[in-house]
Amino acid sequence: MVCIHRYLGSSTAARGLGPSAVDDLAQEAVLRTWANRARYDGSARLETWMIGITRNVLLEALRRRANDRQRRTELTDGDGPVDPGAPNPLAAVGLQLELDRVRTAMDDLSEE
Repeated sequence: MVCIHRYLGSSTAARGLGPSAVDDLAQEAVLRTWANRARYDGSARLETWMIGITRNVLLEALRRRANDRQRRTELTDGDGPVDPGAPNPLAAVGLQLELDRVRTAMDDLSEE
């Protein structure tokens, strides 16, 4: 298990993800190592085999991060990235139209 933390701690790519992400990656690597323990055939050192699994976990995380960045870049509206947690823009337009109707109706009431 020490080799997993050592590998991730020395990896520049992993350090770029932040300490919390490195801990998550280490945990994922340990779980995958345990889940695949029956596949270990002893032809390589156990540490080498575990580092290979850890490297794959790290590469998958970096791919996910790059894909997430790409998606955020694609979701720009000209003023910068759109917050994926923001309300639906169509719903916002509908709400604005409804507010305009209410204002118009209130203006009509005040004239009477």
